[in-house]
Amino acid sequence: MTINDLIPIGKLGKSLKDDPGFLIFKPGRKFMSFYLDSKDIFLIFTDYRVRFVTIDSIREDKNIWIRLKEKDVTAEIIEARSVTVALPKDDIEQLHSQFEDDYIIGFQVQFNDKIIGSVIDVQDFGAHDIIVVKDTCEKEYMIPNVKQYIISIDKKNQLICVQNVEDLLTL
Repeated sequence: MTINDLIPIGKLGKSLKDDPGFLIFKPGRKFMSFYLDSKDIFLIFTDYRVRFVTIDSIREDKNIWIRLKEKDVTAEIIEARSVTVALPKDDIEQLHSQFEDDYIIGFQVQFNDKIIGSVIDVQDFGAHDIIVVKDTCEKEYMIPNVKQYIISIDKKNQLICVQNVEDLLTL
């Protein structure tokens, strides 16, 4: 594997004041939260040194904070101030196929040219997935992810168009 096989997903920087073992993680533009399900990551320093490290734990508040198992690297990262976090291209492809349904969480759901809610979960029931939609009144609907109900999923505009859901909406 070469450095060209690594895809940057974000940067690590300063440490958390109340727990200096945690480093702030700033996601890249195309970052997906499930990338951090891969606990083994690569760090690329500005002098092009590459270190293979393991995530020990993650804390989230308004930011994402990462603690590494390799404590000796933490001081290096703090000193460098900005270190690129990367994953191998193959790992990213595998994560995308494994967590493909997570892409649609947060998408708006449209029925008859009206937004009826947004996707809050995707559940796997074997034969097909069920998309869980919550409307503005906090009511939840379960829509099977099959052609009878799903017209299209527009990832660019984060919009799912549905049909034949009249009966589902009145349950």
